Amino acid sequence: MFDEFYAFLEENNLILHEGTMIDGSFVEAPRQRNTREENKQIKEDRGDELWNPEEGDTEGEKKRKANKKRQKDIDARWVKKGGEKHYGYKNHAKVDKGSKFIKKGVTTDASVHDSKPVKELVDENDRGEDLFADSAFTEYPAEWSALRGTRPTTP
Repeated sequence: MFDEFYAFLEENNLILHEGTMIDGSFVEAPRQRNTREENKQIKEDRGDELWNPEEGDTEGEKKRKANKKRQKDIDARWVKKGGEKHYGYKNHAKVDKGSKFIKKGVTTDASVHDSKPVKELVDENDRGEDLFADSAFTEYPAEWSALRGTRPTTP
């Protein structure tokens, strides 16, 4: 649906192509109260094995485990940035500099560095445009230029 909306903006000349801004922002998730063993399994990407009904469980116990599993977020991650701890996700957005419309977005867990989804965000529509980003991207400009023919610019 987002692609259809972007196509509508393009067709109506609302995307100005005066440059592209890329940045990431944290989306906090409710902190989980798990045991150390549960956290270990979640970090090993085995969280889907937790809180499953087992043979011999009563109907009440099966229902309790199913309800508990529904409430658990096994995809969110912890990260420390600037001395602050964050738990949750990160939205990475590519924004048209002129119109401020979001052109594309990627969601990752909070531990993913801002520079990692660049290849998913930058595409042929950005060719020849200036690419604006913050200091999290300073070590990647050559990669961007080679990747898509953009002209990286950091403040």
